[in-house]
Amino acid sequence: MYGAVLWADRCTNRALIWCEDHGDLAFFEGEPANMSDASTFEEGDFVAFKIRDGRGMRLAFEVKVVTSDEYPRLARDLRGAASKDVAAASPAAPERKILPFVAPTGTRGRDAAISRNTGNSLEKLRQSR
Repeated sequence: MYGAVLWADRCTNRALIWCEDHGDLAFFEGEPANMSDASTFEEGDFVAFKIRDGRGMRLAFEVKVVTSDEYPRLARDLRGAASKDVAAASPAAPERKILPFVAPTGTRGRDAAISRNTGNSLEKLRQSR
C-alpha cells in the first residue's frame, strides 16, 4: 500500500500514515532498538508499506520512502480543514427545520390516493399526541 506520513517521531520510532485507500490511518511502531526504521522517513514523505490489523487498528510495517517531502503541508492542511469544520458546526449556525411535505391540490389518480393516505396518516399522528 502507499500513503503519506502525517506524523513521525524519531525519538519513539513511531509514525502515523494516511493510506491511499482513505480507510483508517496506519500506525507504525518500530522496535526501539532498531532506530534505522524511523530515521528513514518524516512527516510529508510518500511511502510504500505493508499493513496488518492488530490491537484494534491498522499497523504499518516494512515502510520504505518512495518520495521524500512529497506532501510537506498535508498534515497542516488537514488540521486547518478540521478547525473550519468545528467552526461551521458552532451553535451560531442556523438550526435546520424539517418541513412536512404537502401534495399540491388537484392531483389525480395514484398521486391523489397517495396524498390522501399520507394526509390521513399525518392527521392520525397529530391527534394521538
